[in-house]
Amino acid sequence: MAIVVILDQQGSRTEPDLVGEWTARLNDGFGSGLALPFTRTAGDEMQAVIGRPEALGEIVRQVLASESWWLGIGLGEVERPLPEDTREGRGPAFWSAREAVAKAKSQRASRPIAVRGADGATDTAAWLDECLGALAFIISRRTEAQRRVAGAWQKAGSVQAVADELGISVQGSRQRILAAGCEEEDDLVRLAARIAAGELGS
Repeated sequence: MAIVVILDQQGSRTEPDLVGEWTARLNDGFGSGLALPFTRTAGDEMQAVIGRPEALGEIVRQVLASESWWLGIGLGEVERPLPEDTREGRGPAFWSAREAVAKAKSQRASRPIAVRGADGATDTAAWLDECLGALAFIISRRTEAQRRVAGAWQKAGSVQAVADELGISVQGSRQRILAAGCEEEDDLVRLAARIAAGELGS
């Protein structure tokens, strides 16, 4: 089963074009986890094929935190061998990703993500859609202060390190991490990787 991701920039008619910046950021950060790197497919869209399932949740986490994109994820088969350029890719996973990004655009602002699956991947896609929808909800509810806490948590990974970075007490750090849902976010990112890898369900 392949995983295809399409990102479509929100507000692209009024905001600066972010595709070049984000293709570089995601390809540099997740290059080894991508079977085909992110490439601009249309004016304000980019597309990639995930190579390692554990990269999916981390990519989604970063993209959702930016509040700049609709995300469509397609699961299914693809024609192999894969082409050198994702724009030349074909198969049900690509078509499902296109369907998913269209669905994401029709949903509420707190859930700018959808997952769709072709034959044989529909159940997995439904579970992944629920998981990543919950992740989107947690991220969308954060205040600006909670976003800073979440960023420090992802970078530091411990209550003490967050306290040191933000210049607050350990107790205050723990309370802010809980309020921002940082641990729940981590749980959902790990769960998404397990679902995408086919480790759950029958």
